[in-house]
Amino acid sequence: MPKKILFCYFSPANKHYTPLDLGYILTCANLNKAEYDVEFLHLNQKSNSYGEFTKSAYLIKSYSPDAVFFFLESIVWSKVYALGAALKIIDIYNEKYGASSFLGLQSYKIQENEIKEILETKKLDCVVRKDPEESFKHLGKILKKEKVDGVSYYNDTKNRVIIHEEKKSESEKDLDYIPSPFLEGIFDDFLMQEQFDLKGRHTVYICTSRACPFGCYYCYRSVKFESMRYFSVQRVFDEIEYLFNKFRIFRFFTIDDCFLTSKNRLKEFVSEFKKRKQKNPSLKYIKMLVMSRPELLDEEALQLMHELNVSFIQIGLQTINPELQHYMTRKIEIDKFKEIAKTMHKYDMMLKLDVIIGLPGDTLDYFKKTLDYAISLQPGCLQVKQIYHNPSTLFDLEKNKYEIETETKKRDFAVPYVHKSKNVDQVYQKKAYDYLQEKIQEFPEINWKWLSEFGSYYDA
Repeated sequence: MPKKILFCYFSPANKHYTPLDLGYILTCANLNKAEYDVEFLHLNQKSNSYGEFTKSAYLIKSYSPDAVFFFLESIVWSKVYALGAALKIIDIYNEKYGASSFLGLQSYKIQENEIKEILETKKLDCVVRKDPEESFKHLGKILKKEKVDGVSYYNDTKNRVIIHEEKKSESEKDLDYIPSPFLEGIFDDFLMQEQFDLKGRHTVYICTSRACPFGCYYCYRSVKFESMRYFSVQRVFDEIEYLFNKFRIFRFFTIDDCFLTSKNRLKEFVSEFKKRKQKNPSLKYIKMLVMSRPELLDEEALQLMHELNVSFIQIGLQTINPELQHYMTRKIEIDKFKEIAKTMHKYDMMLKLDVIIGLPGDTLDYFKKTLDYAISLQPGCLQVKQIYHNPSTLFDLEKNKYEIETETKKRDFAVPYVHKSKNVDQVYQKKAYDYLQEKIQEFPEINWKWLSEFGSYYDA
């Protein structure tokens, strides 16, 4: 009998979510199916009640797993960090069912002090930090608590937590060495069910690159990976064509931190797309949804994206406050957004804008001007988020300089909002939130998405 392994993941209530990061881990691990039976389990807590956590613990037990790993972040939303929820579920699982399974956590965000605090409780067996694709190649060693880079255990003999050194650099120049979970069939059953449930309208996540070259002061995407690396254009279209042919999936959301990093690469995508359409004309019906930086979006780039069937571009406006543009390492004039919006509307592309509430040094007046400016660009979607804490970012490393204070009360799915920073206090936050609500009522034609300590709404 193969050992039953559960990979449990947390994500927002998004019907289109694809746990692509877990797929990469599993394909890299290349586990012998006669020895290991791995299954993904979605734990989407809609409420943080004891009853909900008990249901999750019961669901996990129903699989009779030999080992359970909780993956604490979402591949897309950097706000997801479900440490509290995982620990609650683990407590209930141990209380009701005893130490019947090997229990572990995986997180890029988890800090050394948290690892020590958690493992010293002896309620779980290990914590996998960075480079899980490499670590899980050694699952057998992990289950025996043997040394594996990036994996920490509590050593009973030495009576202390042992944090093994992690790999210091990313050695691969490109990403094609990672087998495709799509082409390997990892998600076949999952996607078939999604297409059935959504009546053929599922949007699948794909990845064409890793890392972000811009280094925004607040964003975890800028520190998660060391350097820009890419999947080949051919590999990306192999996945798209497989998903289109087998499941009739038409919409592909590229979850790269920045899809467009050079026009030459974009031209490669357009050229490959033309070749594929010649052999498979029905591909002309697919749609691409991407995230990009405004610096890279001129008339030529948008024309190329149009040829690539890009129908949706998400761009970070964040703030028009001239004193704060360096937070985004931005060196363009704000009016560049007007040019982008005009060209996108010409090509019938949907514009999605991101705005941040509460950047250090901001003013209420500039937040209002930012929101008004964003609305004037006629976006199809406007996402407004109160700034929250991300470890290892510049705002984290220089908290004192920016007078950043984060809510320290630990709740199970709490977003670690920055509730006070330079020039920003609770009065600012509340008035900014109130102004946001006024605009939501005034412009119902916009698809609003917002997240703040005063409330949130996300229409997935």
